[in-house]
Amino acid sequence: MIHYTCSTCGQALRIPDEYAGKKGSCKKCGMTFRVPRPAADKPKPPVESGVAPVSKRQTAATASLVLGLLSLGTLAFTGLPAVICGHAALGHIGKSPPLLLGRWKALTGIFLGYISIAVTLGIGVHWALARVPATAAGTGMHDTGGDPADTGQETGSGNRSEPLLPAAPGVDFAGKCVDVIDGDTIQVMHDGRRQTLRLHGIDCPEAGQPFAAAATEFTGGMVFGREVHVDTTGRDGTRTTAFVYTPDGRSLNAALVAMGLAWYYDEHDPAEPELKRLESAARAEARGLWAHPRIVPPWEYREKEGGRGSRLFDLD
Repeated sequence: MIHYTCSTCGQALRIPDEYAGKKGSCKKCGMTFRVPRPAADKPKPPVESGVAPVSKRQTAATASLVLGLLSLGTLAFTGLPAVICGHAALGHIGKSPPLLLGRWKALTGIFLGYISIAVTLGIGVHWALARVPATAAGTGMHDTGGDPADTGQETGSGNRSEPLLPAAPGVDFAGKCVDVIDGDTIQVMHDGRRQTLRLHGIDCPEAGQPFAAAATEFTGGMVFGREVHVDTTGRDGTRTTAFVYTPDGRSLNAALVAMGLAWYYDEHDPAEPELKRLESAARAEARGLWAHPRIVPPWEYREKEGGRGSRLFDLD
């Protein structure tokens, strides 16, 4: 049915399709006109298939390949985006020959991305495992029982290198440190049994004093579980006094004094110039316990309180 409106009177007319192209007249005003032909059907818009255009699919595949190549130097920073772009491209790329190049690009980018992510994870795990022994051995030097004024002082000298003293030519024996009783007392395996050693020429804070735990932790971090060289010097009650050295020649006695975690103890040896010099330097720079405003020497503390020992390490 053809719908037509008279141009003279405005009358709406309905005309059968077979009169298209013929002359007709308006029933109301008699105006003649030629019946128009039916309007052609408008073309329907194409139905979207949900598949991205070829250019976009190829772009995603190329981006995956480029990011994958960059990940060889930047690791997971571009490796993860390479994997994401590659999977996005594969989701729209079929197996037809025109798109095989894009599929190859996407797969290569995904492969390189996964490799870079695996390498990044491996580096992270290795770094974490490398820090575990140092943390377990107590190298943090945090005093948990001291005065609040200790904060920041115990670790302030952590960046200083520990003093190197050559091992004396008369080293008596070497053994594994299996126990750290306190900062200046350790146990070392010798001839199949534990031998208690009191570090010669130094005196660390007693349990209950500021920096006592820090000194114990420092000693544990330096020698606990490791082979040490022992140069015995005499007796202190039931214990053997000794200089203790790490295999690379570092003196534990000297390191404690230099870091401000022990006093030079002249009752063992009134003429020990190196330890005396290290104490003077630590005192002048206010390292460790020398930053404490009211520090009490441990021999005076023992007379007042009595007792020793702040054991933190033990190895069966």
